[in-house]
Order: sequence, then structure tokens, then C-alpha cells
Amino acid sequence: IPKDLHRPWVDIELSCPKCKGAMRRVPDVVDVWFDSGISFFASLAPEPLKKWNKLKPVDFIVEGHDQTRGWFLSLLRAGLLGFNEVPYASVLLHGFMLDEYGREMHKSLGNVVETRDVITKYGRDPLRFWLLQNTTWEDVRFSPRALEQARRDLNIVWNVFVFATSYMALDKFNPEIYTVDKVEKYLRPEDRWILSRLALLVDRVTKAFKELRIHEAARLIKDFIIEDVSHWYIRLIRRRVWEEAENPDKLAAYATLYYVLKTWLTLAAPIIPFISEYLYQRLVLPAEAKAPISIHMTEWVKPISKFIDHELERSMDLVKEIFEMSAAIRMRHSIKLRQPLPELIIVTSMDSIRKSVKILENLVKELVNVGKIHILNPEEGSKYKVLEAKPILSILGKEFRSLTPKIVKYIEQNSRSIAEVLRSKGLIELNIANRTIMLKSHHVSINENYASGYDGTKTSWGEIILNLTVSELELAKGLARDIVRRIQVMRKELGLELDAKIMVEISTPTEKEAELLKKELKYIAQEVRASSIDVKVLGEIKGKLIKEWDIEGSKFIIAISPIT
Repeated sequence: IPKDLHRPWVDIELSCPKCKGAMRRVPDVVDVWFDSGISFFASLAPEPLKKWNKLKPVDFIVEGHDQTRGWFLSLLRAGLLGFNEVPYASVLLHGFMLDEYGREMHKSLGNVVETRDVITKYGRDPLRFWLLQNTTWEDVRFSPRALEQARRDLNIVWNVFVFATSYMALDKFNPEIYTVDKVEKYLRPEDRWILSRLALLVDRVTKAFKELRIHEAARLIKDFIIEDVSHWYIRLIRRRVWEEAENPDKLAAYATLYYVLKTWLTLAAPIIPFISEYLYQRLVLPAEAKAPISIHMTEWVKPISKFIDHELERSMDLVKEIFEMSAAIRMRHSIKLRQPLPELIIVTSMDSIRKSVKILENLVKELVNVGKIHILNPEEGSKYKVLEAKPILSILGKEFRSLTPKIVKYIEQNSRSIAEVLRSKGLIELNIANRTIMLKSHHVSINENYASGYDGTKTSWGEIILNLTVSELELAKGLARDIVRRIQVMRKELGLELDAKIMVEISTPTEKEAELLKKELKYIAQEVRASSIDVKVLGEIKGKLIKEWDIEGSKFIIAISPIT
């Protein structure tokens, strides 16, 4: 046998050991894909047949969509010809990376983006997080803007875990003692809601991974942590974990948040392995003595269907809708969300809406920042509306000619009463310039407006109405929240620990603001962890940090000092 099995050295004549005839090389060339086509078998040497019968088939293979008639086909062909069976169980096609303009990347075009450069600039996990959210089998355009968004999304994830670990460490929360099961009777509706959302997430992500819809799993994982946890659940529990006392309500919030974040890390680990590992080391390992040393050594999450509550989720969707609409009403009138308002009126004829609002009434009041909620039917809600009749000149002019100006003036002076009669009866008898005329519905347009001091918006199920009147009580609460916000900023500027106590001095521009603040001193002290608050009118104040603030056009001076 020649040492070099290439032409021309391989083209020699050999003698057949059986028939003694001459043997010559067949001139045909074997398909160049043959080697890769038998890789599932040849890679198991030695004893490939024994190992293949034990391990077959290959669970999963993945390649670019150009391999439909390449490697995928050569594997299939070799398996069928050699063993009469398909050598793999599942196949996943992936797309190719194109440049920003949809062109293939080529060195000749100068549009090649090196992976190492992307990792250096954006990081490994942001690259994976962005890339895996793109539909797996479609080509994707390289996008620096999308990578920046992925980094911002992961920054939100980071802040969620910072929030959780900071407060849990501050209160020495022990998740091995206070599990979700042990605090179940103290769970609030918002806790049960996020657990329901988590249970559905586990089911959907698990199913998506099994069906190789990686992009769907990645999107679900991102949306849950950003929309459900960061933008909503943490908003709802922030005040509960800020309380100094260790009570069942706070422990229920901690237990829920810990369980949610730990479970989410397991789901996210295949997508963002480095960040999930780091967060696992900070959140779980210090808290659980028997936890595996790595997130990648934990078992996959088991179904937690006992938490699924579709009715509660629908109710929470309604709460979100009410919150967003009320925020839009406030914006129209330049009223900050921190400013409490007297009441929210929900007008509906649907029992399901009434039930959902009743279940989550306290949550709605807190989010919308109102003192009371009234749920009324459309007839009862009409008292918050006023009707207005506007003359239609083109119609009035044709019918009443020279009398039209006087009719128009009369309608404008009696707009509401005329509108009410026309709405109920369809016509009204008027005496204009000693002439009796019949004014009918088609002579005017009837508009429905909200009563003075109220505004609202219609929905598919009814409408919501806000009482925009701000009494002294609401003014005090609103001002107190503005002061709290400024003091929190000052605490951050001093770099104070979350549990650090402070002394506060406040100088107000007038006696009125001082009196308003004195009504809310207990609330302010609780929110900013102040052991004392001294309020003065245009008085001299002292502190480690003193700042002047403009609040609604008035000058306030605040001083804070940490207590050592």
C-alpha cells in the first residue's frame, strides 16, 4: 500500500488475494460530505458500533440554514444507508449574522464585525441576551443600538437584585426559615399575582426550550423580570420592605421576592450564564447552606401550577389599566402622582369589573393615590357629567331665518337645561321674541362634559373619573411626599446606609407650609428614617448637608445630619 493515498501515488495495480486478479482504484470520488455524514458513528471509536447502539440517536444537532442539503442531509443519508435509521432526534436551523444594512459580512466589503470586539465593547451576556431574542432560524442584522438596549435591560435586572439583596441583608431575612409556603396566609394579592405570573413563566419557558423556540424563551424571561418584577411588583412592595418593624407582611414580601428571583435565575441561566451565576452567588449561596455551588448545577424548575390564578391576573391587568388612565388624566392637568386626590369614581355595568376592583381596592387606592373609590353604574355616574347644547347654525338659519341670532343666544344662556330636556324628550318649546318655536334634537349638538373639578376617560368596560379638587388634607400629603423625595436624594448624596438614622431640619417659606408639614411628620420620619424633624418658618437651619429646593414655585431649605 502506498504511503500517500493521493493521486498519482494511489493509482497502482494490486493483486487480489482471493482471485489473484488485478485491482485498480475506482476513478469516482466519494461525496466530500461523507466524512461529516458518518461523524455520529465514527466519533465513537473505538468500538463505535457498541457505543452507538447504547447512545443512539443524537439528541440534537444545530447548524445554519445552508446545511439543509449539506450536513443534515449527509447525516440522514449515512444513517439510513448504514443502519436503516435516522441518526438524530431533532434539528435546529439558525440564521446568519448580516450587517446593519442586511448585507452578508465579507472582508472584501469591509463590513465584518469581530465577535471579540463586540464582547470587549458590550460584554458576553448582553451579546447573548440580544442575539437569542432574535428568531433563531432567521437572519439577523447586527445592531449596536439593540446591543445597547440589551445592556440597559440587564442593568435593570442588576438593580432588581441590588434592591432585593440590600433590603434582605439589612433585615437579616432568612429564606430557609420564611419560605413562601410558611408565609402563605400572609400573602397579599400582589404577592399571589407575581407567583401566578412566575408559574406561567416556568411552564412557557420550559415548553419553549423543549420545542427549541429559544427566542421565545429569551423574550419571556426578559419581559417577566423587567415588566412584571421591576416595573410593577417592586413598585407595589417597596413601602412594605421599607418598614422598620419585622412583621408578617414584610416577611411575605421578602419570601415572595426571593422565591421569584431564585426561580428566575434558573430559567435565565442558559441565556445569560455569567450574570445569572454572579447574582446566584450574591443572592442564594449566602442564604442557603445546602445550595449547589453554581447556578449551573441546580436542577431545572419543576412546574408550580398551584400558584396559577387566571382571575387574579385579569384583575391585575385591570388595575394596570386604571392606573395608566388615571396617570394620563393627572398629566392633562399637571397634577403629580405624588399629590393625593380625594376620590376615584369607576363607572361600569359589568359585574366582573366591580368584582376585580373590590378584590384589589386597596392596591388601586395606593397606586392611583386617592382617598376613596366609588364603583357606580352608568346611571349613578351621570351625576358627574354635565350636558351642553351647541346650536347648529346651518340648520337653525334655514328654519328660523331672522330669529336665529336670538335663538342662538337663548341656547347659549340655557345650554345645560336645554340639553337635558332634548336628551330625555327630543324637543322643547321656547318663547323667543313673543313667538313660540319648537326646538328639536337635530337643531343642536349635545356634548357631554365632566362636572367642574372632575375629569375622566372612557374605556371598553365603562369609564373612570377623578376628583381633581385638592383640599388642605391632600395638600399636606402631597407636600410631605415632595419633601420625602428631596430628603431621599440628600441621603444618597451623603452615601448613607439604608438603615442609617438622620436628623432633619426644614425651613418653609410661610406658616401655611409649616402647618401642612407638621400634620405629616410621622409619615416623613418613617419614610426617611428620621429620629427627629424640626420645621421652621424662614428659620436658620443646620446640618451636614443643606440644600435649597424649589417645590411648586416655593423655596424650601432642608438640612440633614446622620446620627453617629
